Amino acid sequence: MPRVFRSFCGEFPNVNISLVTRNSGTVQGWIATQEFDIGLTGNAIDHPGLLTLPFTAAAGVCVMPAAHPLAARLRRTERSRRAAAVKQPTRAESRA
Repeated sequence: MPRVFRSFCGEFPNVNISLVTRNSGTVQGWIATQEFDIGLTGNAIDHPGLLTLPFTAAAGVCVMPAAHPLAARLRRTERSRRAAAVKQPTRAESRA
Protein backbone atom coordinates (compact mmCIF):
# COMPACT_ATOMS: atom_id res chain seq x y z
CA MET A 1 0.00 0.00 0.00
CA PRO A 2 2.75 2.57 0.68
CA ARG A 3 3.77 2.52 -2.99
CA VAL A 4 0.17 3.04 -4.07
CA PHE A 5 -0.25 5.92 -1.61
CA ARG A 6 3.02 7.55 -2.72
CA SER A 7 1.97 7.38 -6.35
CA PHE A 8 -1.52 8.69 -5.62
CA CYS A 9 -0.25 11.54 -3.40
CA GLY A 10 2.27 12.51 -6.06
CA GLU A 11 -0.56 12.88 -8.55
CA PHE A 12 -3.05 14.44 -6.09
CA PRO A 13 -1.02 16.34 -3.45
CA ASN A 14 -4.06 18.12 -1.94
CA VAL A 15 -5.88 14.89 -1.04
CA ASN A 16 -5.54 13.49 2.47
CA ILE A 17 -5.31 9.72 2.86
CA SER A 18 -6.06 7.86 6.09
CA LEU A 19 -5.51 4.13 6.42
CA VAL A 20 -7.68 2.74 9.22
CA THR A 21 -8.27 -0.97 9.71
CA ARG A 22 -11.65 -2.19 10.93
CA ASN A 23 -14.05 -5.04 10.18
CA SER A 24 -16.19 -5.01 7.03
CA GLY A 25 -19.37 -3.99 8.88
CA THR A 26 -17.67 -0.91 10.33
CA VAL A 27 -16.27 0.02 6.93
CA GLN A 28 -19.75 -0.35 5.42
CA GLY A 29 -21.16 2.03 8.03
CA TRP A 30 -18.43 4.61 7.47
CA ILE A 31 -18.96 4.63 3.72
CA ALA A 32 -22.77 4.61 3.99
CA THR A 33 -22.69 7.64 6.32
CA GLN A 34 -19.98 9.31 4.20
CA GLU A 35 -17.55 9.43 7.12
CA PHE A 36 -15.02 8.07 4.61
CA ASP A 37 -15.13 8.23 0.81
CA ILE A 38 -13.70 4.82 -0.06
CA GLY A 39 -13.24 1.58 1.85
CA LEU A 40 -11.50 -1.73 1.18
CA THR A 41 -12.95 -4.89 2.70
CA GLY A 42 -12.24 -8.58 2.57
CA ASN A 43 -15.69 -9.36 1.22
CA ALA A 44 -18.46 -7.79 -0.84
CA ILE A 45 -20.94 -5.53 0.93
CA ASP A 46 -24.62 -5.76 0.08
CA HIS A 47 -26.01 -2.27 0.63
CA PRO A 48 -28.40 -0.45 -1.72
CA GLY A 49 -26.52 2.87 -1.57
CA LEU A 50 -23.01 1.46 -2.01
CA LEU A 51 -21.15 0.19 -5.04
CA THR A 52 -18.86 -2.79 -4.47
CA LEU A 53 -16.15 -3.46 -7.06
CA PRO A 54 -13.31 -6.01 -7.07
CA PHE A 55 -10.07 -4.33 -6.02
CA THR A 56 -7.51 -7.12 -6.16
CA ALA A 57 -7.26 -10.86 -6.53
CA ALA A 58 -4.57 -11.24 -3.89
CA ALA A 59 -3.99 -14.79 -2.75
CA GLY A 60 -4.11 -15.52 0.94
CA VAL A 61 -1.52 -17.53 2.77
CA CYS A 62 -1.59 -19.69 5.86
CA VAL A 63 1.16 -18.95 8.37
CA MET A 64 2.18 -21.29 11.17
CA PRO A 65 5.30 -22.57 12.92
CA ALA A 66 7.18 -25.07 10.76
CA ALA A 67 6.81 -27.69 13.51
CA HIS A 68 3.00 -27.27 13.76
CA PRO A 69 1.12 -30.59 13.36
CA LEU A 70 -0.68 -29.34 10.24
CA ALA A 71 2.51 -28.15 8.52
CA ALA A 72 3.56 -31.55 7.14
CA ARG A 73 0.02 -32.28 5.93
CA LEU A 74 -0.25 -28.90 4.16
CA ARG A 75 3.17 -29.36 2.55
CA ARG A 76 2.03 -32.71 1.12
CA THR A 77 -1.21 -31.13 -0.14
CA GLU A 78 0.67 -28.25 -1.78
CA ARG A 79 3.12 -30.66 -3.46
CA SER A 80 0.13 -32.63 -4.81
CA ARG A 81 -1.45 -29.43 -6.17
CA ARG A 82 1.77 -28.41 -7.88
CA ALA A 83 2.16 -31.86 -9.41
CA ALA A 84 -1.43 -31.75 -10.67
CA ALA A 85 -0.87 -28.32 -12.18
CA VAL A 86 2.24 -29.55 -13.98
CA LYS A 87 0.32 -32.54 -15.37
CA GLN A 88 -2.47 -30.40 -16.86
CA PRO A 89 -2.40 -30.62 -20.68
CA THR A 90 -1.92 -27.46 -22.69
CA ARG A 91 -4.68 -26.26 -25.05
CA ALA A 92 -2.79 -27.63 -28.02
CA GLU A 93 -2.45 -31.03 -26.35
CA SER A 94 -6.15 -31.02 -25.43
CA ARG A 95 -7.16 -30.39 -29.06
CA ALA A 96 -4.85 -33.06 -30.47
